[in-house]
Amino acid sequence: MTLNRTPKKLKKHGQALAEVDDQQRHGARKDAKKLRYVAEFFEPLFDDKRGIRRHRCLIGAMAKLQDYLGLLNDLATGPNVLRKHGLTNHPACDSVASHADKGALIDHAQASLDNVLDAKRFWR
Repeated sequence: MTLNRTPKKLKKHGQALAEVDDQQRHGARKDAKKLRYVAEFFEPLFDDKRGIRRHRCLIGAMAKLQDYLGLLNDLATGPNVLRKHGLTNHPACDSVASHADKGALIDHAQASLDNVLDAKRFWR
């Protein structure tokens, strides 16, 4: 079942976000998107109180994870986008492509991923 496979893929690709490269983190980001889309698609089938509560918890954790993984992806792709558009000397360039907070973002993303994986499944 897709609902069982998707979290397993996310767990496999996101086990150690600090130890993998940007490309592998992007893979975890894609897995997170798939899980959220699948969870939102099947949500109407689990309309009891427990299912609704668990679904809300999972989606909330997924939103945080996607936010952090998205910010990390922006850090990885930002310099290339700035270069492509000739903006590498723009005064605001450092604020767009700063890697100062990358470690903190990775820590937050890992904590969010752990929350997603620890969330009780609404489909069980």
